[in-house]
Amino acid sequence: MTPLYTLILLELKTIVNTLDFLDIFAAKAEKISGINIELGTIVLSVDDLRIYQDFFESPFIFLNYLKNRSAATKVEQLKLNDELDHLGMYLFNNMYSKIFLEQEKDSTVQAYGYREELDEYFAGLQMKLPVEKPQRPLNKAIVKLLELLDKGTLKNKVTFSDFLLDFSSEEEEQFIDSIFKLYDKQNELGRRIPLFYSGKNLLVILCVRQEHVQEVSVESEHEYVDSILAFKKIDSAMWVNVEMNSDKKFISLEFEKRFLSNIPKEKLAHYKELGQKSFEIRKQKFLSVTGKRKIGRNNPCLCGSGIKYKRCCGR
Repeated sequence: MTPLYTLILLELKTIVNTLDFLDIFAAKAEKISGINIELGTIVLSVDDLRIYQDFFESPFIFLNYLKNRSAATKVEQLKLNDELDHLGMYLFNNMYSKIFLEQEKDSTVQAYGYREELDEYFAGLQMKLPVEKPQRPLNKAIVKLLELLDKGTLKNKVTFSDFLLDFSSEEEEQFIDSIFKLYDKQNELGRRIPLFYSGKNLLVILCVRQEHVQEVSVESEHEYVDSILAFKKIDSAMWVNVEMNSDKKFISLEFEKRFLSNIPKEKLAHYKELGQKSFEIRKQKFLSVTGKRKIGRNNPCLCGSGIKYKRCCGR
């Protein structure tokens, strides 16, 4: 077993290996009553693991698949007959288990047609024919960020890779577009400006390093993130710092999840005040540019939370 799969087994701690001849049983075991398999447990045959060893080129995509594969075991209505049904659905829609959450609990959902490309691919390999591997469609910039993540020595890499890989196609485009727009804006102003981006249940504060733009220390950026946490009383936020060259290509990546609980109590009031000042600056700029007298209560909050102003900083 390769180091990749050793990592997966240690990470999930809930994969059950069955014997090779029990492939069909493995695909259904998670939903068979009486076996008492804990929800979230993934039952895979040895053959399944061998297929995945050759199929997945990125450990991050494999981990993300297994996370979503685990989530699918918790959807009672979803009963699939083969492991490739799960893989086919993931390639079609990475968050595939959520599609069926609103189905009636006494209904049964089967997956037809999702594995056809996979069957053709593996049949072609068996017959030694030139075949194209079915892939999950990903924005090229997302792929580059995953490559930088893989090469780096950062901790908790899966936290950031899941953030990227849990995007829908539309959300991918929005996130990458926001980075490029930030690059252009900073190039115009000649200074760094952090960008707030609301991911799935996660506030991201994005910073971009680029040529001919005033440099800001990592410590200062961390202090800024902590001030937002203190001001808004948010449990955590992701600080992301990407470096881009003059051709708008990503050349380095840093990230860290920052926690409100890690701020020393004696500094909490100080950071809260900094966060308040930062928000007031944003507010005044918004009012000045728009010519409005106040922020509309139903407008998205200027802090970037994605929540209406009346339910966020306008309370």
